[in-house]
Amino acid sequence: EAAAASARAQQRMARHGVDGAVLAARGGQASDVGVEVVPMSAPYGGAKQYLLTVVARANGLYAVSIGSTEVHLVGHRTDREAVKMLYASLAIHASLVLNRTEVPAHDTPRRFRHAFLLAFADRIGQRLAAARAQAVRDRETETGESTALVLASRQEEVERSFRSAFPKVRTKSMTLSSAAGWQAGDQAGRNADIGGRKVGDGGRSALTS
Repeated sequence: EAAAASARAQQRMARHGVDGAVLAARGGQASDVGVEVVPMSAPYGGAKQYLLTVVARANGLYAVSIGSTEVHLVGHRTDREAVKMLYASLAIHASLVLNRTEVPAHDTPRRFRHAFLLAFADRIGQRLAAARAQAVRDRETETGESTALVLASRQEEVERSFRSAFPKVRTKSMTLSSAAGWQAGDQAGRNADIGGRKVGDGGRSALTS
């Protein structure tokens, strides 16, 4: 069920986001860019934040982690809703696969699972970005019109709101110490059903303890 929900969500997100941007530009609609707080919970709060961040980034949103307990999403309202839905589905999918994955004897469960979740998120982010780019190309082929300027303008609007709300934001890095966990998570990210064609290379608290 989680995989099916992910497929439907990503298929709708990519195309709906492009169509919505074009319609909003044509109709001169008022901006609905805002900031929304999404709570995170232990365990693996950092890995959960990273998964939400890559889903947001692939769909034109900014995500700012505050401590290990929440993420602030910056973007258009419909995009925020879609990102939250897809994130929740992917978090459940990751948890289900992780619970079925045996931890090697030479590893500790926490190191293995942390690395697994980070790798899963990393691979999912790449695939989502590729799927969105493909959706843009498909729409332009079907309609014969370019969306580059509209999408660039929409992204600039989000970026202005992000810079205004978080003028002093900085990046952070995460460390991992389980190669086996990373390999297993990467494979799970390759296999996850996000809808459309697979691009192998290119609740929020559902992750397991």
